[in-house]
Amino acid sequence: MASLPSSRVRGDVLQTVQGLGAGVLVLREGGDAGVPRPRAGETVLFTSFLMAGLALPFSEFLKFVLDYYGIHLAHLVPNSIVILSTFAHFCEMFLAIPPNLHLFRYFFLLRPHTSEGIVGSCSFQRRSDSGLEAFIPLTLKDKWIGWTQHWSYVAAGDLWESLQWPVARAVLRPEWSAKEVPEARARCALDRIRHLRDAGLTGAMVIGDFVRRRLSPLRERAHMACYYHGVDDETRTHVGGKGLLTVLVISLSSLHFFLNWEMNRSGWGFGQGELEDMASCFATPRHV
Repeated sequence: MASLPSSRVRGDVLQTVQGLGAGVLVLREGGDAGVPRPRAGETVLFTSFLMAGLALPFSEFLKFVLDYYGIHLAHLVPNSIVILSTFAHFCEMFLAIPPNLHLFRYFFLLRPHTSEGIVGSCSFQRRSDSGLEAFIPLTLKDKWIGWTQHWSYVAAGDLWESLQWPVARAVLRPEWSAKEVPEARARCALDRIRHLRDAGLTGAMVIGDFVRRRLSPLRERAHMACYYHGVDDETRTHVGGKGLLTVLVISLSSLHFFLNWEMNRSGWGFGQGELEDMASCFATPRHV
């Protein structure tokens, strides 16, 4: 069984993490070093995954991804959750389509890690095959230092097999790198992606957009992000616009370094608010 270091999500830290999704999370303090011991109906949740767009109840798209690749959630690393969240919100808000596993596989593949650990033993990476359409720019953090120390137990309800604690490393399968040949009907989406990329849309803008709206892209919600209708939208992790100053500070600061990282790497001078406003110009919101 996979082991973890002693959890640092205890006491006040647990309350802070709970504040990231007060209306959708039921958390319990993580334990001591060793193999986690979740109770019935619980799974282990890394704080970095929560910050990157994961929340309960987990989305069907996430389930499809884990099932297709034959992996457990704990096999992934934080950057993989960033990729999945960015892709899911990009599809819903900017393409006005549900996140699509076939489209995801066209742009990304899964690679095993050389380390011997079970947790974080594989990660998604952008394909570099010649002749493929390019995804929007998405610069990822090089390292997440100490991320396995920040974990807690969360009540998950319907516990899929892929949410259970893994007993071994992720096993390489042909599906991990198999090429996806887009169908004719996918050309419309690829043309739209090319247009958005050429117009300047980036992953930082997409992240800024779902943070600003308090949406967790990998959470199962009543409707897609393109139907978002304001602070009282039921799909937000915090519904309503009053008394949310603390929530605003926590949620924006939790992903602020994503935006700064990409801006610093690219040499841009945009502020976070400007990135969010620019993202709204590219989005395709619809009325219910």
